[in-house]
Amino acid sequence: MSLIVVDADIMRAAGLSEKPTATHARMILESIQHRGHSIVIAKPLNDEYKRHQSQFAERWKSQMVSNKRVKFTQYEDNPALRKLLIQSLPADNVAAEAAVEKDAHLLEIALQHGQRIVSKDKKAKKYFQHSCVVKGDHRLLLWADATEKPLEVIEWIGNGCADQNHWRLCPAPKKPAHKKPKK
Repeated sequence: MSLIVVDADIMRAAGLSEKPTATHARMILESIQHRGHSIVIAKPLNDEYKRHQSQFAERWKSQMVSNKRVKFTQYEDNPALRKLLIQSLPADNVAAEAAVEKDAHLLEIALQHGQRIVSKDKKAKKYFQHSCVVKGDHRLLLWADATEKPLEVIEWIGNGCADQNHWRLCPAPKKPAHKKPKK
């Protein structure tokens, strides 16, 4: 089973409403739980959860804790990674820099534990992907974007969160198909 970093935006969205956003976020959390995965939480992420999580997510997290499926860990920020992420952004983009600083802990936690992130934050993902041109372990992180294709994320979790190129923060370029020589 996998160890997953769940962004606070999933915890906020996971409600009992029948709206698609709430339903999909709830299904993501339920899939994590029913498939036997665990989550990893460090202080900055737990602080975000406390500020933003829905009642459903709070109950879900309590169940995960009681089932010993939450790994609480000491948080170690990675100044080199943050510098790389910020230097990779377009020049003088203050909003992008703030977004990277706000959510860099997701990458840092995932690098230290589990390699898997589930998030609805398309903007942060896009900013992080600016660094794909630079070599680094962060490129191999698996980022399940619950905004783009939530049902695929739920299926991916249900199937064990396999390491697949298209789930990577920085997918490797596809190799061209080998063509047979003409006769």
